[in-house]
Amino acid sequence: HANFSDLVPLPQAANLSVRASGTNVVLSFPTQLGSSYTILYKNKLTDAIWMPLGASVPGSGSNMSVTNGMTGNAQFYLLEVQ
Repeated sequence: HANFSDLVPLPQAANLSVRASGTNVVLSFPTQLGSSYTILYKNKLTDAIWMPLGASVPGSGSNMSVTNGMTGNAQFYLLEVQ
């Protein structure tokens, strides 16, 4: 239809903050209703695949946190928003 447009809201950009808490790493991020969030990680940036750190969580409109135990090795984190 030439005179029809459909506006779809995009997920808001989310910043991932990381802090140490005892022997854990706490990853926190703001969420938005209708979006889904997955924390991905790599042990080395040269690893071919980002691995999920647990299941995806639905956005609630508030800040959420995910806790991961420190392994003693470096880990790199990525927040995927869908």
